[in-house]
Amino acid sequence: LSWRGLMGAALVVGAVTLSSVGAHATSLLEVRVPAMAARSERVVLARVVSVRSDRVDTTREQGVVVKGARVLTTTVLEVVRTLKGAASPTTVTLAELGGTAGEGERRIAQTIHGMPVWRVGEEAVVFLERTDTGRLVVSSLSRGKYTVDRRADGQVIVSRAADDLFVVGRHRKPDRY
Repeated sequence: LSWRGLMGAALVVGAVTLSSVGAHATSLLEVRVPAMAARSERVVLARVVSVRSDRVDTTREQGVVVKGARVLTTTVLEVVRTLKGAASPTTVTLAELGGTAGEGERRIAQTIHGMPVWRVGEEAVVFLERTDTGRLVVSSLSRGKYTVDRRADGQVIVSRAADDLFVVGRHRKPDRY
């Protein structure tokens, strides 16, 4: 089976599967942690320094001017520890579609199902891969973000946040590493 044939079959399965899933979901193929780590350029333990959403009325995407209101959320992560990849830079800036920006009549909310949600001060293990345009993004949408919760008793809990993704091929047993 060729790569094109495999992708065509995956699209058909995805379309059939989506017909039984709510309209408010993003679908993607399951990627387990070892595979996500292998394809990631960097894996970091990071602290969220800032999150800012801005209304963007015109953007350039791959050399084409795209008109129409959208929201771009910029998140700055301070790298606490590098688990894979280059140790520098010590900050990572992510630009992701979605969020709420503007005021009054110019207020706009854009939901991109499956995008990671960030809170200033939170700590997370983040899998980062490079897009074909050279930007670093979170691997597999929100599946590439694991929140770190440091409890008062010294216990550290690392968990993937609940998301609204429909994962094709989801394994019945959770990843344990």
